[in-house]
Amino acid sequence: MGVRAASDRGVGNGGGRSGLAVAVLFTVLAGCSAGGSVPEPVGSVTGMASPAGPDPSSGGSVSVSVDAGHYPAGRAVIVVSVRNGGPVPVFTDDQKSDCTVALLERRIGQGWVGLRACGAERAPAVVHLEPGAVHVARIDLGSENFRPQPVTPGTYRGVVGYRPAAEPSGEEPQLAVSATFVVT
Repeated sequence: MGVRAASDRGVGNGGGRSGLAVAVLFTVLAGCSAGGSVPEPVGSVTGMASPAGPDPSSGGSVSVSVDAGHYPAGRAVIVVSVRNGGPVPVFTDDQKSDCTVALLERRIGQGWVGLRACGAERAPAVVHLEPGAVHVARIDLGSENFRPQPVTPGTYRGVVGYRPAAEPSGEEPQLAVSATFVVT
C-alpha cells in the first residue's frame, strides 16, 4: 500500500472528509517518524518502508531468493529469483530496482527504505507468473539506474509485490521478501 500525494485525493479541491482523512494520515505518519532521525535518501524511493515480512494472506505461495549472501558495492550483479509456488497465476510490474520486478530495500535503523531506481521512460510492464514458474531478475549494482541513488554498504533484502490479476496495474497488495544480504 502506498501513500498518494494530497492532490491525488482531492485536498484543496473541495476534498471534504477525504481531505481531512488525508491530513490526519499525514499527521500520524509524521508523528511516527518524529521519534527517529532516519535520513531521507537521495533520489526516487518508495516513500514508505515495507512491512517486516511477506503478507500472511498470501499463504506464502510466492517466494523470493537471491544468489548470494554478500555482494561488493558497485560491481556485483544480484540474481533475484521469484517463484510462484501457488496453484494460481500471479502478476507483478517491473520498473523497480534496476527496472526489474524486485525492489531492493536497505535497512536504516529499524526500518527498510526502497531503492526504486529505474530510468526507463515507459509504463511498467506486467509480468505474469504461472503456477510453478520462476522469474529471474538481474540487478546490476553498477547500472546507470543507480547513479542518482547508489547502492552503498549495508544490509539489504529483495521485495516483490504481486497481485492475483493482471489489472489494476500498479497495485501489488501482497509481498514476498528474500532473506537479508550484505553489500560491502
